[in-house]
Amino acid sequence: MRKALFIIFGVAAVALCAVIAIWIYLFWTPAGRASLKHLAETTIVGAVGGDVAIGELGGKLPGEIILTNVKLSDKGDAWLIIDQAKLVWRPIALLGSRVEIGSARIDGARLLKAPPADKEKPRPRGFELPERLPHIIIGDLSIADFEVAETLAGAPVRLDGGGSVQMGGRVLSINLGATSSGERDYLSLRLERDGDALDTKLTLKSDGDGAIAAMARLGGPVFIDAAGGGPLSDYKLNFKSTLGAYGQFDGVLSSNFEKLEEISFALTGALGDRLTNTANIIGSKASLEGAFAPLGDGGELRVARFTSALGAVSGTARWRNRGAALDTVLVKASATLDPGWRPDLRP
Repeated sequence: MRKALFIIFGVAAVALCAVIAIWIYLFWTPAGRASLKHLAETTIVGAVGGDVAIGELGGKLPGEIILTNVKLSDKGDAWLIIDQAKLVWRPIALLGSRVEIGSARIDGARLLKAPPADKEKPRPRGFELPERLPHIIIGDLSIADFEVAETLAGAPVRLDGGGSVQMGGRVLSINLGATSSGERDYLSLRLERDGDALDTKLTLKSDGDGAIAAMARLGGPVFIDAAGGGPLSDYKLNFKSTLGAYGQFDGVLSSNFEKLEEISFALTGALGDRLTNTANIIGSKASLEGAFAPLGDGGELRVARFTSALGAVSGTARWRNRGAALDTVLVKASATLDPGWRPDLRP
């Protein structure tokens, strides 16, 4: 019995020494920190793609991690540079399957060009609210002195923002906000889960020379005010928007987002300057009711009723893609033209 106890104690001592040795190697030696820096670079690449280079990984490890001179690039051309990113967290919380981050902060960053486009992803089959969300807490999320380059915004624009995230089990709470220099941009996002229901509220405003409008590339100011609520099986989102030079669009979207078989909509729009050619045909204002059904290789648009100065139109349009290219389109429609529509084009 005594020999067995000595063996157990010996194995435990060796394991403890091994853990201490690994801890010292990772957090106290240059080689260990280099390994952690490579791991951080690999993790960021997996999230955003392209190439990532971290100048230095420091801080009072492991509870405080500081990354400096982080460069994100695509095909050798840098698109984002972060002066410093700092994370303060409780590693010991991982033993309880929790991620507890006291603060996550970015100090000084420059967006030099538009981020690279996402690679083609499979069409989502639906969304769900898991019964057991992972336990993650970010008490203070902040971004300070985030500069959008003049090449994107027409003039350098600085963004500052922050928020908090809390999730775990059936609880989900996300609050984010941001403003820019000269009050040219404003963003407020609230997302709250209560049981099977999800409530969302988004307000986004960006002047014509704002950072968000510059990145959106819609040719003018952007404004979106949207609020949604209900279980995902019967979710409704009401919105009002101004989308730069494309015009103003208001309406409601509804769907069973758990299956995502179709999205119903009722929209009204006032077309802007970039849709002048379209407005010359259908008129400057229009309303549309119908549904969109995403398909594995294309989609189907069902128009219950479209009305404008053109008249009234109903029908369906189904299309198939071959890879990234449009392959076939099938349109069935009926229309009743307004007697006063474009007499110059009518016999």
